Amino acid sequence: MPPLDSRDETLACVRKAQKDTKDPEAIAKIIGKSTQTVYRCLQILQTPAEVQAAFEAKQLSVLDACRVAGATDSQQQNIAARLRASGSAAAKKIVAELLPRAATRRGAGSVWYALRHAMTVAVAELPSHTDNIRFLDQSDRLLIEKTEKLFAELKSRCPLMLVRQVSD
Repeated sequence: MPPLDSRDETLACVRKAQKDTKDPEAIAKIIGKSTQTVYRCLQILQTPAEVQAAFEAKQLSVLDACRVAGATDSQQQNIAARLRASGSAAAKKIVAELLPRAATRRGAGSVWYALRHAMTVAVAELPSHTDNIRFLDQSDRLLIEKTEKLFAELKSRCPLMLVRQVSD
């Protein structure tokens, strides 16, 4: 596949590749972009169509579009309604007004993609290096314990999340 020059081409290719695979690393290889670019595109594809259109029209930066992806559903819908009324030319102003920097939170999807990527790298690379790790301090052990609890909670909630997705 030839290199992609524009953000609308990149977003369209991620959208298309997503039909074949949900794996961000595989999508990155397919379209010839970094996994970080794919993660960002996947976040943007979670936003309302008006936000995606403003991004593709270069009226909204990658970071602002990702800020919208991290907003609550009601905030996203409010931004979409304002974009429909005002047009994408006002996108940057609308996002700045409705999502003040202090109010922006990183969305669960964004955090999950980052964790998933880190785990993918660690699982691929760490096993060949475990013999070289000779010491874990108290903070390492505490982090491992917290991680184990988090993963146990995620695993216990997964069936509920899948049922909720299917019923929506």
